[in-house]
Amino acid sequence: MTSGELWRRPVAALSASPSALGGAKAHASLSLTLSALEAEIAPAASLQIPFVSTKLNAEKEVSDPATLASLAASLAALVAAVEKKEKPCVETHGSLCSYL
Repeated sequence: MTSGELWRRPVAALSASPSALGGAKAHASLSLTLSALEAEIAPAASLQIPFVSTKLNAEKEVSDPATLASLAASLAALVAAVEKKEKPCVETHGSLCSYL
């Protein structure tokens, strides 16, 4: 039984790895866990970052332009999913709500 904090809430699943797989196994496990908690994973907000160590500067900050752009796009997609979720319900179908 979960506490419900993530129930029907938009979330992003992000993983990074020094390997070429970008943390694919961890990403799959995270997605499964979020799904079990009934969170709504925003597909456009999910991201896997391969070879992450090559994309960081000496201070361990993301410095790769393409990775920064992907992270910005992921964040924008999550914000859009949250904003869509916050719109008022215009029509209900049982316990489900249709959003504008």
